[in-house]
Amino acid sequence: MNILAGLWEGIPVALGVWAGALAIGIVVGTVCSAALGSGHRMPRGIAHVWVSLFRGVPPLVVLFIFFFGIATGEWSPSAMGAAILGLGFVASAYLAVVFRESLDAVPTTQVEAAHALGVGRIDTLRFIMIPQSMPLIAASGGSYAIHLLKDTALASLIGVVDITYLANYHVERGANGITEFLVVGCIYLVMSLGIAVIARLIGARRTEVAAR
Repeated sequence: MNILAGLWEGIPVALGVWAGALAIGIVVGTVCSAALGSGHRMPRGIAHVWVSLFRGVPPLVVLFIFFFGIATGEWSPSAMGAAILGLGFVASAYLAVVFRESLDAVPTTQVEAAHALGVGRIDTLRFIMIPQSMPLIAASGGSYAIHLLKDTALASLIGVVDITYLANYHVERGANGITEFLVVGCIYLVMSLGIAVIARLIGARRTEVAAR
């Protein structure tokens, strides 16, 4: 209980980094996904470069670049701000692919039928493609959300005072390392299971809606 109490204040920090990065990932990933499916070469090319860049560079290196690389003489990002931006951009690259592949999985016959009935592209996307792709997005996106949560532990290496940072701080001052990090692992496991349950509920709900 004393160990958990010592780590407790790091939980909202870890969740804050995760939520902020996930929000950025969803917004930027949606834009990149649309660009990947664009019929125009320039936005599609830019999106491909973005996805390749942030999927190809290790997340820890991205964090170091954001924390140390974009500092100026008068301004430098906070550790938490750099972590949210860095992990958010990495998340956007992965989620862009998730969104694009999920939309592409919708049978083309349904899209063609909608167009034949005079349904516009926007309405086809809103009422046919997105609802049918949501179960797949929930499954793949939920898996990545768990992966992103675990990646937030890297933020401790640039000074974010999260669970991992606090555990290492306690170990440096004589605490038992195995016990501290076993508790950290259990905390992340519980949070990951919570995300998995939410993703399954969203996926099941969207499957019911799509089947109607």
